[in-house]
Amino acid sequence: MRGVKLMRWFRSLLLFCVCVSLSACVGIWPLGEKEPTALSLQVVTPTGSALPAASLTRPLLSLVVERPSAPSGLSGHSIWFASGPHQLTPFREHQWQTPLPEQLETYLQAYLSQSLSGVRVYLDRPGVSSDYRLTSELLQWHLDQTSQRLLVTLHAHLYQGERLLISWQWQHSEALREVTAPGLVQAGQVWMEKWFQQLERSLWPYLIPLE
Repeated sequence: MRGVKLMRWFRSLLLFCVCVSLSACVGIWPLGEKEPTALSLQVVTPTGSALPAASLTRPLLSLVVERPSAPSGLSGHSIWFASGPHQLTPFREHQWQTPLPEQLETYLQAYLSQSLSGVRVYLDRPGVSSDYRLTSELLQWHLDQTSQRLLVTLHAHLYQGERLLISWQWQHSEALREVTAPGLVQAGQVWMEKWFQQLERSLWPYLIPLE
């Protein structure tokens, strides 16, 4: 009798181990949770460029947009909120479809390609050379529950060859319509459009023909 109980216990243990292994293989989420919904910002279309009409007469220049560098937490798929002072927590039911730095790189190149007359704007890829190079660091991008706002800190640098021409620092705060991950993404869309427009106006005085 004792042997039969021992055999049943062994079979139950074996079945449990098999179930755990299968769950890990197929990526089953814990009980009570669902697979995170993938969210993304949207492509921004330039609206009302503030550039002078004389820009149309400038010689054709080239500008490379590098992917923003970011801390490890912002370089992945997690979307963050501040649950307390100096305490960031990822949303469990939502994540980025594409990491935020990659989205900013792609959308910024598309935006500047349409808004900077007389400038060819490229993504930073092997073999691509240019007159100018734009680098940036995304230092902060999360929902602050206390203020119910999106907080962003970002630096950008413009190079002509190897020479640093100018650096900018931005600290943005954007109100949320709803304190959720989708609400954070909506606020991020508003922030991104504002930042693109500010950066466009900031870049233009420095994009002059090489001597």
